[in-house]
Amino acid sequence: MPRNGKRNDVRWRSNDIHRIETLSDGVFAFAVTLLVVSLEVPKTFHELYDNFFVGMFGFLVGFGFLMLIWHDQYSFFRRYGLHDRLTILWTVALLFVVLIYVYPTKFLFTYLVSQNHIMNHGVPIRMVESNEEARQLMLLYGLGFMLVYFILWQTYRYALIKSASIGLTPIEVFITRTHVYRRLTLFIFGLLSIITAYVLPAEDCGYAGYLLILIFPILYILSSVRRKRLEKLFTQKDIEAHHDFVHS
Repeated sequence: MPRNGKRNDVRWRSNDIHRIETLSDGVFAFAVTLLVVSLEVPKTFHELYDNFFVGMFGFLVGFGFLMLIWHDQYSFFRRYGLHDRLTILWTVALLFVVLIYVYPTKFLFTYLVSQNHIMNHGVPIRMVESNEEARQLMLLYGLGFMLVYFILWQTYRYALIKSASIGLTPIEVFITRTHVYRRLTLFIFGLLSIITAYVLPAEDCGYAGYLLILIFPILYILSSVRRKRLEKLFTQKDIEAHHDFVHS
C-alpha cells in the first residue's frame, strides 16, 4: 500500500515499529536530553548571555544533527524493512556513536560561537587552552562524524546487497546506490577532516572544519550527476512512480 495513501509513492516495506526502532527512538531522546541538561541555569544576565544564548547555538546544531541521523535511520527502516541480525548490529553501533558524539558536537559549536570564552560561576574561562587542544577537538569531532557516516554507509550498502531478497525494483536499486554514494562521500570527508587536523600545524587545524563545508557543493554535484543518469536509464513514468524515493 502506498505511503500515506498517496498515489505515485514508493511502497514502504515496513510499517510496523520493531523493538530495535523503539530502542533507537529512546536513545535519540536520551541524547537530546543530554544536550538540554548540560545547559546551566544562569544566575546573572551576563551568564544568561554567555552560557545560555551561546550554549543554545551549540544545542541547536547538536539537535539538528541528531534529527538528521534519526530521520536517516527512520527512512532506512521504512524503505527496506530490514531487521535482521546485521542490521541490528549496525544500528546498535550507530546508537553508541551518537551518545558519545553529543557532547563533542555541542562543545565545538559553542566554542566557535563564544570565541573561546564562557562564564563559569561568574568567572570567564577559556574553553580551549592551546592550539594542541583545538587540534584534539577537531580530531574528536571528525572521528565522530566519520563513524556516523561509515555506519550509515554500511547499512545502505547492506540494503543494496539484499536488494533481490527484499524485492527492490531496478529504479530503487539505482536510487539506493545513490544513497550509498552520498553516505560514502560524507564518510570520506570525515576521514579527510581527521587527516587534515592531524597533518597541519596545530595553529592551522581549523582548516579541517572548513573542509567539511565543501560537503554541500560536492553532494549537490553528486545528486545532479545521478539525477541525469537516472533520467537516461529510466522513463519519466518510472521516475514519477518513485517520486518520494527519488527525492528523499
